[in-house]
Amino acid sequence: MTGEQGNDSLAQGAARLAWDFAVQAYGRPGAREAALALQDRRGVDVVALLVLLHRAARGGGSLSPDRLAEALARVAPWRAQAILPLRRVRRALKSWRFGAAAADPRAEAVRAKVAEAELKAERVELEQLALALAPGDGPPGDPGAAGAALVALYFKVAAIEADARDRRDLSTLLAAAIPAAADHAARLVDGAFAT
Repeated sequence: MTGEQGNDSLAQGAARLAWDFAVQAYGRPGAREAALALQDRRGVDVVALLVLLHRAARGGGSLSPDRLAEALARVAPWRAQAILPLRRVRRALKSWRFGAAAADPRAEAVRAKVAEAELKAERVELEQLALALAPGDGPPGDPGAAGAALVALYFKVAAIEADARDRRDLSTLLAAAIPAAADHAARLVDGAFAT
């Protein structure tokens, strides 16, 4: 195996770890609802939040606003041209009816395929962000505090002013992603947005 192949294998392994982390965090109680509320209410890129929380959980410390902005800009065309259109189609098909007739199972089968494609497109974004935002070799810090700081940084870079509902949903997501921070997630998130 050449050095380049070894680096590709390491990168693929890191991307797989990030995906597994995101799936596990998203599946914990309250995380899905909090993530979808942030996505629907504020246009938040939940995939980016999960990558940032993965970075924090793996000991990745602070991140410069420029590095985060560059990573988000790198995936923005993919998000705009693949993920968001698939999401719109999936949502439109969810309540599709042919006139007054009951839901057509064939339409539901199409919706399921679109949902599968959307999930695969989100995985592509996640893997690209995970590679771009991989933690460095800095000293490990408190993952909960790092996670809160990174999601606050996301809001700053995305120019979203976090309100009380946003902070509550972010606390839920932080607690799901980093269970050791669950008891003080709200305090960590409020503190990160206060600075």
